[in-house]
Amino acid sequence: MKKILLLIMTLCLLAGCAAPAPLSRTVFLMDTWVTLTLYDTTDSALMEEALAAVSGWEDLWSRTREDSEIAAVNRAQGQPTAVSSETYALLEEALDWCEKTHGALDITIGPVSSLWDFTHDGAVPPDAQDIQAGLAWVDYRKVVLEDGQVTLPAGAALDLGGVAKGAAADRLAAFLREKDVTSALLNLGGNVYALGSQPGGEAWRVGVQDPLDPQKLLLVAQVRDMSVVTSGIYQRCFTYEDTLYHHVLDPVTGYPVDNDLASVTIFSPRSLDGDALSTACMVLGEAAGMELVESLPGVEAVFARRDGTVAYSSGMGTAIPYTTE
Repeated sequence: MKKILLLIMTLCLLAGCAAPAPLSRTVFLMDTWVTLTLYDTTDSALMEEALAAVSGWEDLWSRTREDSEIAAVNRAQGQPTAVSSETYALLEEALDWCEKTHGALDITIGPVSSLWDFTHDGAVPPDAQDIQAGLAWVDYRKVVLEDGQVTLPAGAALDLGGVAKGAAADRLAAFLREKDVTSALLNLGGNVYALGSQPGGEAWRVGVQDPLDPQKLLLVAQVRDMSVVTSGIYQRCFTYEDTLYHHVLDPVTGYPVDNDLASVTIFSPRSLDGDALSTACMVLGEAAGMELVESLPGVEAVFARRDGTVAYSSGMGTAIPYTTE
């Protein structure tokens, strides 16, 4: 599942003088536009190495690439499949989030998510019988991890769309820190990781879109070494017979989530956590989602409702300073 775009605003901190031009590249990877902007290096070889790393993770985790490790697991028809240590570690973390969210995030949604098309004009909902048939295989508890191998029941299929970009953002940030990069913005299709601080030392300013009017902002938050991830109903969607269908699927019904929420934005030190939580909280709804967020140290959230009102977790404004101006 993809995350909606976050608007990023950076300010020059030295009044009257221009900051050095950052090193920036935008490429299409992981089925989305990825923009990496590095502010304290001019090493183009480092940029290419970073982009190659993202491409490598796509090669491992894509559901639709026939040669990926996830595709191999999905084709195995119940047989154990050996995977790399990176894929195995990601699956362990993803299954932990499936458990923490009581299945609101379920990485075995593949038999259902593969039925939906949110990318082409004229899309229509899948047949209800096909959705019901796919739901029979959705159960993260049936994924077996053992000795570097993954086993799924025949007919089941993994879809890591709810965690893969977050995992890539975390790994990319760690890689850049090892290369002594201390000021960067990493945008993996809306999964934003603000590494370090602005070149002058001030916090990054990250704007979160209003889901009811994407040309406007709900708020502008100040963050350092922080992930900001949003899930919402207004991108990757289509309207059919006066009904809006969006890409955040409920693992219980197989249909797009239908509750009072228009978007959920998660602020967290790790992007994988934000990725998983933003999806899960959309599925759980405001009450259960907010309760989950409040139980997690270092995590804050903004819940935007379909009626235009907004709810904030207790640390918004203190742990995460923000303005609505």
